[in-house]
Amino acid sequence: MADFARRAVIALGFAAIIPARAQAPLRVLCSTALQPAMGPIGAGFAQAQGSPAHVTFATTGAVLARLRAGEPFAVIIATRAALASLAGEGRVAAPSIIGIATMAVGVAIRAGQPRPDIATPEALRAALLGAGRIAYSDPASGGTSGVHFAAIVERLGLTEALRAKAVPVSGGGSVGEVVARGEADLGIQMLSELRAVPGLDLLGALPDPLGNTTPLAAGLAPGEPDAGAMAFLAFLRTPSAQDAMGASGLTVSM
Repeated sequence: MADFARRAVIALGFAAIIPARAQAPLRVLCSTALQPAMGPIGAGFAQAQGSPAHVTFATTGAVLARLRAGEPFAVIIATRAALASLAGEGRVAAPSIIGIATMAVGVAIRAGQPRPDIATPEALRAALLGAGRIAYSDPASGGTSGVHFAAIVERLGLTEALRAKAVPVSGGGSVGEVVARGEADLGIQMLSELRAVPGLDLLGALPDPLGNTTPLAAGLAPGEPDAGAMAFLAFLRTPSAQDAMGASGLTVSM
């Protein structure tokens, strides 16, 4: 990993002097949890390198499916567990994987509405039972927050009680937007995704021991990486990229 990191830093400088027209489009497949931060990250990278990265966002499940289907991406950003699985299958270069941040599942309501208590598992259970409709990422789409929330509902013994209230949001869609439109009373998704939506009040992360802090990592496709791909990986460790991740609600990994 140390050798790879050294090569990536060299690549960050080398890629900056390659004319933009000489570089093939850099394709990045990225977890939706990083979407709010990727705007400023992508802009900063494009300014530094002279050519943009083409970023596609997907749930963790979709990231796995697309790579297993053979879609070509130079850089992959997803949960560390997903990247470890892909590395084991030879779809991500294991030595290239770096930790970049951690993300937490949170709860939001429409701005101005009464704030239910979610500070303890018991309080969260009462808030879920008291809500009219609850929006969350559809676990069938492979979103990390949706899979975790489904497990919590089962753990709290609320599967049947909440079935009629459920508003599953598929395809990596925005749970926060559903809540902001008044189509659900509570929204459960990654805090970084909820924070990016206007018209919401954040209640915070899920309470311990129900909370879920998930590491995000980035890695490269197998084979000899090009300078642009290594430069993008190195850019994720720059102060400007880390500031963007922190501002979005992610906890930066040093």
